[in-house]
Amino acid sequence: MGIVSKTARVVILVAFGALALTAQDKQALSGEALFQLEKTKAASGDREAQFRMAKYLLEGKVVGRDPAAAQEWLKKSAELGYPEAQVLHGKNTMFGWGTQRNAKAAVAWFRKAADQANGEGQAMLGICYLEGVGVERDNKQALAWIKISADQGHPMGLMVLSGLYKKGMAVGKDNVEAYAYLMLAVTAVQKSLAEPNEIEGIRQLLLQFEKDLTETEKAEGKSRAQKYQASVDARNKPVDEKGR
Repeated sequence: MGIVSKTARVVILVAFGALALTAQDKQALSGEALFQLEKTKAASGDREAQFRMAKYLLEGKVVGRDPAAAQEWLKKSAELGYPEAQVLHGKNTMFGWGTQRNAKAAVAWFRKAADQANGEGQAMLGICYLEGVGVERDNKQALAWIKISADQGHPMGLMVLSGLYKKGMAVGKDNVEAYAYLMLAVTAVQKSLAEPNEIEGIRQLLLQFEKDLTETEKAEGKSRAQKYQASVDARNKPVDEKGR
C-alpha cells in the first residue's frame, strides 16, 4: 500500500541514527522491536543502550536470559564510563555473578561510579570500607562515603546510614537519628518509583522501628527528618543558566 507503519519508520530512522526515541515512539513499539533498536544503538557504542541491553538480557522479560552476554554489554558500558553500569558490573564482580569474583576489582568499579557522584556507587564503596571487602576496613572512609550518598538523598545511602546509627557502627548509637534517616529513606524509595513490594517493605520496617520509640523520640525524629530533607532538597536543587 506504500504506507510505512509508525513502528517501521522508527526502526529505520533509529537504525540510521536519524532519530532519538520519544516516549510516544517507545509506546508504539513492541518489546522485541525496542530490544532490536537498543541493540543497534549499543553496537554503535552508545553506553546507555549497552547498559539497557545488559538489563534486558539479565531480566529475560523480552528475550531469553543470557547472563554471559549481559555481562559483556555491561562491561562495555562500564568501560565507557556509564556510572550505573559501573555499579552493576561492580556488584557482579563482587559476588561472581556471570564473571570471575574479584572484590578489589569491584571496589575499583564502585569508586569510578562514586567519583561521578553516583549515589549507589558511593554507598557501595562505603559498605566495602565498612566491611573490609576488597579494601582495608576503614570506618572513617566508610562513614564519609555513606554520608555523601545520603546527603544526595539516595535510598541506599539513607538506609545504610540509618542502620549505622541504630547499631552504633562507625558512629555513636542514636535511635532518633536512625529513625530520622529511615523516614528519609522511605520518601526516597517512593520517589525512585521502586516496586510496590519494595516500598511496602521499607514502610513496614519503619513501622516496626516506631514501636521501640517513645512519643518524644518520634517527634524529635520527625523534626530532624524535615530538617535533613530540606537540606537535601537545597543541595540537589537544579541550578539555572545564571547559576542561581
